[in-house]
Amino acid sequence: MEAIKEKESLGIQEEETLSAAEIQQEINNLLEEISAAEDSLKQTTQHDEEISELIIGLTKSISESTVLKGRYDALRTRYEADMRRLTFIAEADFHKDSIPKIERCPFCNGELPKEKTQSCLDAAIAEADKIELRIKDLQSADEALTYEIDRLQRRRDGYVREQQQVQSSIRGELRPQVDALRERLVRYTVALERAKAKEMVRYFSEVLNDQLLKLHNEDGELALNFDVRARIREVLQKPMEKLLTEILEKCKYENYVGSRFDEDLCDVVVNGSEKMTQGQGFRAFLNTVVALAVQELMNQFNLHKTHLLVMDSPILSLKERGEDVGTEITSESMRGALFKYMVEHESDRQTIVLENTIPAIDYKDANLIHFTRTVGDGRYGLIEGYTE
Repeated sequence: MEAIKEKESLGIQEEETLSAAEIQQEINNLLEEISAAEDSLKQTTQHDEEISELIIGLTKSISESTVLKGRYDALRTRYEADMRRLTFIAEADFHKDSIPKIERCPFCNGELPKEKTQSCLDAAIAEADKIELRIKDLQSADEALTYEIDRLQRRRDGYVREQQQVQSSIRGELRPQVDALRERLVRYTVALERAKAKEMVRYFSEVLNDQLLKLHNEDGELALNFDVRARIREVLQKPMEKLLTEILEKCKYENYVGSRFDEDLCDVVVNGSEKMTQGQGFRAFLNTVVALAVQELMNQFNLHKTHLLVMDSPILSLKERGEDVGTEITSESMRGALFKYMVEHESDRQTIVLENTIPAIDYKDANLIHFTRTVGDGRYGLIEGYTE
């Protein structure tokens, strides 16, 4: 316990003097700050999205107005061309009297008839007046459109500057603030775990000290008179015997009458006979049964979850390749029932069994791996690539 306390004392310097309750309060305050900072970041990000939408709308309006202004310019160009055409017509009509007229035919010298032509000057002037009015209207509309484009552009520039400020705030203030708060939260969480561990160590130390004081006699000498076997009889014997009976019956132990758990041997006694008085195959079988019962008992007491159980030759004593087994082996029904029991309880644990010959039962989805112990013939042994 002293070694654990020394190790636990190596914590974060700035929080190591705080208690678990104080650190928890700091964590709660940090969580509130993180929540407020994230809300502010969320609102600012939403405002940035709203500004982006406004900028997109203004950009679209500016583009549409610019296209319309281009059409106005094209229409003005056409009006100006019409005015030049009418001016040309008027000038031609004004100077037509100065053009020499041929009175006689150059071929027959006959007198040519004099045609009366109607002047188009008045019509040209009237048309020019209309076009001039249109040009004035167009100029007025163009000026208004130019003013609107400038206004929209100023609004867009203002939103762009505002968006730059918002994005700068997000990158430079809000996100770093949230990240810094989260880093502090991680440090405080680690400190809280250490503080709780220290409190647990302190609590265990107090309990152990109390127990040590109770074990001292009046002269100050330890009186270690704790009776382990009595505690086994009191707490473990009955549930252990119940489990052993259940497993032995399900595994079809031959001529089974009854069994008990001997607290002196810390082992099973079947039909009144101790395990060591039986054959090698039966001893291996009973060792397996005891291991299964101990594991089930720990699960029932909820003290320790044994996730892995490894058994070597549970139904047959270990033998070398090609060696005879002998006569004192378990029956086929016992071997099959034991393996069936382990298959049916596969959800309780992961079980690895190393055995020479396995019973012919339904192994369902169990993973069966055959070790040949022959180089070049399948898998040699448990460790891949290793041979003796």
